[in-house]
Amino acid sequence: MAHFRELTKQELDNNYEYKAVKKVLLREFPFIKSIDVNEDKLNEYSIISLDLTIDPQMITDEYGWEITSWAKASLDRNEPYEALLLSIMFDATREMVKRSIETPMENTIKQIHETTVIPQELKLRNRSFMVGEYIALP
Repeated sequence: MAHFRELTKQELDNNYEYKAVKKVLLREFPFIKSIDVNEDKLNEYSIISLDLTIDPQMITDEYGWEITSWAKASLDRNEPYEALLLSIMFDATREMVKRSIETPMENTIKQIHETTVIPQELKLRNRSFMVGEYIALP
């Protein structure tokens, strides 16, 4: 039995905290083009996984990391490339990617969740967000 309240996709889409997370991530990390949640996995865990569609060229331009050959091959075949970690998609060390992008993104999500500016009744109780997948589209 889940120790959290299950949500419909519509309830999530209408939730103030979710809207704030999306808006801030899109503003602070311009290489993120969209943020989605897999409806089938929405209520599997108390943590809600955010799937980020990204522009890999913007990351290359900003950080100097080249897209890995396997990710580039997928994109060249006009197929999306999905990765749980950005360091799988780019020629950069795990530590570099974590320090430059992933930790700041995690901290942003945490700050929104913990802020007292958003009233508790507008937040998701016993639920939180994390990045689930990075998706690069051709």
